[in-house]
Amino acid sequence: MTNFADDPVMSLRNGGVGSTADGSRISSALASAFAKYAPLLGLLATIVILGVEFRYQLDFAQQPLEPYRIFFELLIAGLIIAVLRSKVGLVTYGMFGPIIISFILVESGIFWGLVLFTNVFLLALGTYLILEPFRLGTAHRIGGLVMVVSIGITSFHVMSDTGVLPQQIDALQVFFPAIVTAWYADRFARELSERGWRAPAVRFSWTVVSIIIAAAIIGNETLITWIMDTPETWAVILAANVYLGTQSSMRVKEYLRFSNVYGGSRLGAVVSTIRAKLHNLTVPVRRLVGSDASRVEPSEVMSMNRRNSTTSRFPSDD
Repeated sequence: MTNFADDPVMSLRNGGVGSTADGSRISSALASAFAKYAPLLGLLATIVILGVEFRYQLDFAQQPLEPYRIFFELLIAGLIIAVLRSKVGLVTYGMFGPIIISFILVESGIFWGLVLFTNVFLLALGTYLILEPFRLGTAHRIGGLVMVVSIGITSFHVMSDTGVLPQQIDALQVFFPAIVTAWYADRFARELSERGWRAPAVRFSWTVVSIIIAAAIIGNETLITWIMDTPETWAVILAANVYLGTQSSMRVKEYLRFSNVYGGSRLGAVVSTIRAKLHNLTVPVRRLVGSDASRVEPSEVMSMNRRNSTTSRFPSDD
């Protein structure tokens, strides 16, 4: 049963005016809306105030935030990976992993970064397969992977120092990415034993694609510099991430998968989605004036985002 207290617009529409009960419903709807939006608005306002304070206290002509560039790259990388997962539909090994590993590609270039990432991954995967017959516990298995990866990274740097390989990356830059890559190999191998090659190979491939895309974007120095020097945009980026996260639209991969629902036309899928979104934008206003308006979906297919949003409203029996 729908709980109108969770939907302020429906509560206002169905409540009407002129009675104590109606007034109570409106108050409840307003209280629910305040409890939902006030903390987020307060957080955004705090970030805006912080940005304004930075604007007045720092001389941005001297690029005072340049030593902290990596944190702004992290900010954008997080948004990129989130969009790739929730809107494009890329299936990756986690969120933090692709973000962290993308910094290798930014610092060393895409080619040598991928060389290092691939070597560490294959080294850790090979170590896992060697240790698997001994049925080690998780702690000792991961410990063994980290040990071998550490020796491998050391060898990589020694070869760089002696001129065998180009000296592209320092030890600090690859520390966390190397650990994450070892974890990737462990998870890949475990999934491989449970599901076969196809599923983990696809997931790993999309993970690499997301890493490359994130690295290509955060490697744009002009973009990152502009964000650093424009503190007013920091709250906008966070707000954009929250907004995109609340939208349960079809993912790009779902357009391709269910194109037959739109008569086999991918362009038809896009047009239907745009028309549905334009209609849904007017629904709250039309409800307030008493119109019997409801949201529409571009197709009968329930998108993964909407499915996740719907199921999250119901508690698990576990």
